[in-house]
This record gives sequence, structure tokens and C-alpha cells, in this order.
Amino acid sequence: MPFQPCFSLRNHFIHVSQCGVRGEDVLQEASELIGRQCYTNMGMYLGSVTNLVIDVEGAKIDGIFISDTNPLLVEGSQAVNVPYRWIGNVGDIILLKYFPPEGVGRK
Repeated sequence: MPFQPCFSLRNHFIHVSQCGVRGEDVLQEASELIGRQCYTNMGMYLGSVTNLVIDVEGAKIDGIFISDTNPLLVEGSQAVNVPYRWIGNVGDIILLKYFPPEGVGRK
């Protein structure tokens, strides 16, 4: 049976499910990332996750949207979309494995 992504909203959380063989359902609490603080690979605070960029067809998270960013890293403290591939570890905080050394919008 081919992969069929299922999305539902329960208790204000986005549930990304894989509905597959024999009705197995693997839930991922994607929205648990919202509100987590995000730090660069050098330990500098970047900002807080305020939204997710989701590839609906691929049933995966493409990026995290960070707001109230550190003005030392992002010019004008503008919100940024961090590609999911830059994320190194997720726990109580999000630790990036990559962030441009010069920051974003900085010269």
C-alpha cells in the first residue's frame, strides 16, 4: 500500500500520520516544536519557533519559522524560515547544526 499522509487537528496540535498497511498509524506531534527556543551550533540564541513549514504532499516538515530573532544574528530581528535540514537536535530546545556564520541580512 503506498504512503498516504493523514493530517488532523486535535487539541490544537497538528498530527502528521502515516496511514499504511493494516491501518497502522504513526503519529508525530509536529506542533510540539512551536514555542521552543532555537539556538545556533555556536550556542547563540536565535529566537522562538512560531510556525512550521509543512510539505503536505510529502507529509514532512520543510522548515521552522523563527520570530523575535536575535538582532546580532538577523538584521532588524526579522522572522526567518530555517530549513529543517539545518536542525541538529530537538529536546527542550532546538539546536541547529548549521546557521550562516555571518548571520542573515548582515554584511
